[in-house]
Amino acid sequence: MNRFTAAVGDPDRCEPPGGDGPGAYTDLRRAGINRVTVLAWRDVGRPDSGGSEIYVDRVTREWARAGLDVTLRTGRLETQESTVLRDGVTVERRGGTLSAVPLWTARGLLRRLPPTDAVVEVWNGLPFLTPLWAGRPRLTVLHHLHDRLWHDFLPPGPAHLGRWAERSLFPPLYRSTPVATLAESSRGELLRRTRLRGESVHVVQPGVDGRFTPGGSRSPAPLVLVVARLVPSKRVAAALDATLAGMRSIESGTGGPFVEVIGTGPERPSLEASYRGRVKFRGRLDDSELVEAYRRAWLVVSASGSEGWGMTITEAGACGTPSVALDTPGHRDAVDDGVSGILTSDTAMSGAVARVMGDPELRRRLGAGALRKAATLRWERTAARLARLMADQVESS
Repeated sequence: MNRFTAAVGDPDRCEPPGGDGPGAYTDLRRAGINRVTVLAWRDVGRPDSGGSEIYVDRVTREWARAGLDVTLRTGRLETQESTVLRDGVTVERRGGTLSAVPLWTARGLLRRLPPTDAVVEVWNGLPFLTPLWAGRPRLTVLHHLHDRLWHDFLPPGPAHLGRWAERSLFPPLYRSTPVATLAESSRGELLRRTRLRGESVHVVQPGVDGRFTPGGSRSPAPLVLVVARLVPSKRVAAALDATLAGMRSIESGTGGPFVEVIGTGPERPSLEASYRGRVKFRGRLDDSELVEAYRRAWLVVSASGSEGWGMTITEAGACGTPSVALDTPGHRDAVDDGVSGILTSDTAMSGAVARVMGDPELRRRLGAGALRKAATLRWERTAARLARLMADQVESS
């Protein structure tokens, strides 16, 4: 058992001897690790990027700041440049949405990737099969099982094949590879439903960007946000139905209550048609607009059925805004139930929304708890913990 594994399961004990700060990078360099290749199917520069891409972006940015030579190899939209330098990280884009993973995997298998000291892959449904071609140290980031998500994007036959491969075919290849997931509840699901080894799966929580802070003023009228990519897995319609039902009893003399959706995606036209006149769709906001929206909101609601964590929940929490979220893996770690927000079921979600929105003291208490929760999450620590996982492979060999 290495120094990091002993701490899995208790975030307060996740700091191994040697520390997760600059010491992790010192140990990396001592082990001869200066160049790191990261493989992901898309990057944060795409309009359809989400929490997984934010995680990779913030971590690689911290690694570059610490002096590592980091290259992110990913897929490319036709409108994107093939190679860019972003925040000290070289981003190389090849292949399209469906072809990027097999393309980079093939290059790895054929030994056609430039030399590197460590390889990190983001397993997002289809893995890059790094245990078959990348030496050690290597690391896999697996946010969550995709399970029913396969059926949101593929016909039934390929979807069933994808679900089976993710749970049964690929995990045995990764039994000697450190796998990082974002939440203890997600780790439990991975261990229950795949053949990954418990000692190989580590919890490395995401951070919260420093721009998310309290400030400004709350909306004078009741205001609820749903912040998500508008795709089937996020179940935005379920969140809106529960929110609108829960807010019917909220009286306001200021023109509310109001519900806003932040995000874009293929479901936007149908959602706008279904909720016309009842919900405002704001699309994708820039950084400052998103912070302002969180600060003005009274509550954030998520009915997403598949999350590795739920970054919008802790972003809102850092602005002092509590949440009501579906009780699923990932959400169970992003929300401290009854302290920073409310975890609930589909059938009870509207009641939870009504209770929080109608009780100013409860909102104040949950908002304070959400602030405390978010204060424990820092990207610097996330990146250093992942660096420690790579260093530990060399030190234990």
